Amino acid sequence: MKYSSFLAAVATLALFSISSPVLAEDIDIIEFYNPDLNHYFITNPTEAAIVDGGAAGRWNRTGQTFKGSDVIVEGFKPTCRFYTTGANSHFYAAEASECEYLKALNPNDILGESYWTYEGIAFYAQTPTDGACSPGTKPVFRLYNNGAAQGDTNHRFATDASIVEAMQSQGWVLEGVAMCADDAHEIASISLYESGGFFGDRQISFPYDSSGVLNKSSTCIGSGCSTTAKIQDFRLKAEGESFTVVELSATDATGLVRPSFSGLRNGQRISAGDEVVFSLMSPYTGGRQTSLLYRFKIQETGDTFSYRVIFRTY
Repeated sequence: MKYSSFLAAVATLALFSISSPVLAEDIDIIEFYNPDLNHYFITNPTEAAIVDGGAAGRWNRTGQTFKGSDVIVEGFKPTCRFYTTGANSHFYAAEASECEYLKALNPNDILGESYWTYEGIAFYAQTPTDGACSPGTKPVFRLYNNGAAQGDTNHRFATDASIVEAMQSQGWVLEGVAMCADDAHEIASISLYESGGFFGDRQISFPYDSSGVLNKSSTCIGSGCSTTAKIQDFRLKAEGESFTVVELSATDATGLVRPSFSGLRNGQRISAGDEVVFSLMSPYTGGRQTSLLYRFKIQETGDTFSYRVIFRTY
């Protein structure tokens, strides 16, 4: 299938973005997806603004980014960008050897744009050593759709392990670590709020570790009475990055009841900017004293939530 108007637009954008970079030492490399092509594409903020305007067709931001640079800084290497009309796709190479190899396949573009055509330096990126990224950085994985035989080559670059796994389940091939990016954990954070106070939600520190004693009445009049008590409500918000809840557990040291979380589950992914409201729950204790512990951990940071309570209903 041919997309001639799309190709013309991409060619125009490519020339603009490479010849007119916005000089900055720290930029977001932004990912787009085109559902018509089932292709992924990454670029700098300058070109991204043009793509957002619809100049290149139905490209939509995926919400995925990683850090790069628009200028040469220590530890960063120029990332070559190539384009082929044959597959209607871009390719990025941060390793000099790979860049020069692709240039040599089509020197001075003498074979035409149906082969990989060198467009210039797209941005600057850090690169791995023996497949490993340096401390303070995270790997940018390269995935290949294995579509060369169908003339539909495309690559995706991802820092999120869950995305890598999802793409592999769709038949994409993991080619390894192509680049490294500054780890955003330093500026990203989880915000935790305690709900239900007189003045509304109250932000509390996270990691969180609390203990206390709680007695509640189980008296209920009329039909529809519950046999479960709510210990406390919380709100968890992901700031600047997506986070994953792991090692979630709710236990009673006395073995009398089976406490639980409501609204939060093990393995739950909280996307950047999103929030979840969850509650700590326990069955009524029938006047007996229990020792409850609610715990979970944020996989990406190692931060933990721990709530201990001596609980009894009467």
